[in-house]
Amino acid sequence: MPGDHIFDRHQPLVTLVSKNYSISNYDEFFHDLGLDHLSKSYRRVSTLINKLTPPEIESFATVAWVLKFVSLLNNLATHCLYGYGVLTEERFLFNETDADFPDGKMHYELGDGDGSVSTISAKGCLKWKNKQRELVHERDYNDQFPANHSKSYAMYGRARFGAAISASLLRYRRLSDSPGYFCASYFSSGHFCASHFGASCFGTKLRSY
Repeated sequence: MPGDHIFDRHQPLVTLVSKNYSISNYDEFFHDLGLDHLSKSYRRVSTLINKLTPPEIESFATVAWVLKFVSLLNNLATHCLYGYGVLTEERFLFNETDADFPDGKMHYELGDGDGSVSTISAKGCLKWKNKQRELVHERDYNDQFPANHSKSYAMYGRARFGAAISASLLRYRRLSDSPGYFCASYFSSGHFCASHFGASCFGTKLRSY
C-alpha cells in the first residue's frame, strides 16, 4: 500500500460519496472493511519501508565476507530505471452510493505509469540522489519494452518476459558503461533487481551487476 515516504498523506486513494480514504486515515479504512487487525500489520511494515535508505555500498563494509570485495565496489553507481506513458490505476471510486463499498460497482481514476505502478511510486529511487556518495543515474522508458506486467506475461510467458527485460537491462548496461545497482520498476523473474516504492510491494530488492 502507498506510504507517505512517496505519496502525499492526504491524497485520496479510495473515494466514496461521503468520504475519502488516504494514508492519513488507513485505520478508518481497515475498520470499514472489517479488517481492523490490518492496522497493526501495516504499522509494523511501514516502519521498515518508510525509511527507504540509499543502498550505500560502504554500509555493507562491516559484513566480513564483503570486506575483500570493498575495493572493487568503490563508486558503484545506482541505476534507477522506470516506465511511464501507460495509463495506470491511481484511485478507486465508489461514487454512486456508499453501499457499493467495498464489493459493489467501482470505477478507476487513471494517471501516468507503466501499466501497473504509477510514475510517482516508480520514481521513488530518485530520492536517493544527493543522499549517498555514489551516483544515482536515471533512465525512463516510454512504453519501450514490457512495462504492462499482466499484458507482458500473457504475451511472453514468465520465462520469455524475464528474458526480454533482462536483455533490455543488459543493453542499457552496455550503453551506460557503468557498473552499479539496477533499481527497476518492473517485477523480476529472478534475473535482476526490482523495487516498487509503495504501490505494489513492500521493501526493496537490490542486486549488483
